[in-house]
Order: sequence, then structure tokens, then C-alpha cells
Amino acid sequence: MESGGQVNITATMNGKPIIANNFGIAFKAKSYSSTQMELFYSTGGQGDSSTSWNMSDTSKKGTTNNTNANDSSRSNTPSWPNFYYLFDSCTNFNWLNCDHFYGDSNITTTITITYPDNGFNYSNTQVFIVFPGLNSCMELPNSIINGLDTISNFIIPKNGNLDFVVISKINSQYYYFQQTNVAPASTIKFNATMTQDSRGDVVSRLEGL
Repeated sequence: MESGGQVNITATMNGKPIIANNFGIAFKAKSYSSTQMELFYSTGGQGDSSTSWNMSDTSKKGTTNNTNANDSSRSNTPSWPNFYYLFDSCTNFNWLNCDHFYGDSNITTTITITYPDNGFNYSNTQVFIVFPGLNSCMELPNSIINGLDTISNFIIPKNGNLDFVVISKINSQYYYFQQTNVAPASTIKFNATMTQDSRGDVVSRLEGL
């Protein structure tokens, strides 16, 4: 999925949840894009729990945005983005997602990650792959055995470099590693030279990706 952002909306009246009839929502974008975006509704998911997404009924006017719009009448208002995706037929609260199925060609790869020692394992270490060109990231399957993690038959977009992030928490101490600008290939290998960091340092480095 190529994402234009997501937001969680809740509404109550007299302490009780209310149901939306119809409302408009805009997702801020950095610049103009001709990529078509659709509105997706969450099927659940609270807090850190997982969720799945259902596309809204695209036959209804205002649930698909063919281009990234520019509202010239508000271009001089700093608090409002010049470019945005606008949907005017939103009917659900909870999590809302501005997304599009990514249709680029793909490549199947095997990713091999080597760790400094056996102290890094499947119970304390997690790997993420970041797709900068898609504004997306995902968690990789974790199968670290004796300091080696091999992820086979993993499908990635053929175009656009990748970033890898490895985060560990061992005895209340955080460790971090990132490998950026990795070209897609059938085989990807790197050594995760984990650096001890504070939680704040980890957050800062993630924000810099």
C-alpha cells in the first residue's frame, strides 16, 4: 500500500459514541501528486493492537481522490496545507486511512542479517523495512538463530531504495542499527552492528528516516 496518512477520529455525545452520517476529511501532502488515493476504514484495532483495512465504496462520489488537490484560496494560510487529498463522503469514525494499492513491479529477495553475538534473539530484537518512496514501513518476520537472521522469499518493490532498522531491548537497555539506501536485489546482506542508545536517541533516529 502507498499511504497518504491515517487518522483516528472519535466522537461522543453525553458520554456515548455517535455515528457519522457524512463528513469531509483532508489528508495533508508534502507536494502535488497525480497518484489516485482511496479512503479506507479500519475494522478494529485499539491502542497498539493490530487492525485491518476495508476500502470504502468507491462507487460513491467523494470516496476516491484522483489527484492531489491544491486549494489556492487557502494557500496563504500557514495552518492549512497547500496540497491535500480531500474526501467529502466519509461515513465512519475510528481509524481512517488515505491509501492506494501499489502496483509497481516487484522482486523476490532473501535478506540475511548478522548480529554481533547470540545475545540478540527473536525475543528481544525486531527488524523493520522502510520504503521511503512510499511513505510506508513494515515489520519483518523474526527468526534469529545463533546471531543470524535469514528472511527468505520476501517480496519487495523493484524500484526505489530501502532502509532497514533493527531495534533491540536487552535488560532495559536499547540497541539500534539502521542500514539506509539499500538497492533492491535478489539477495540483501548486512551486519547489524548494534549501538547502545537511550530510548530518546532511538526515537530521534527514527524521526530522521
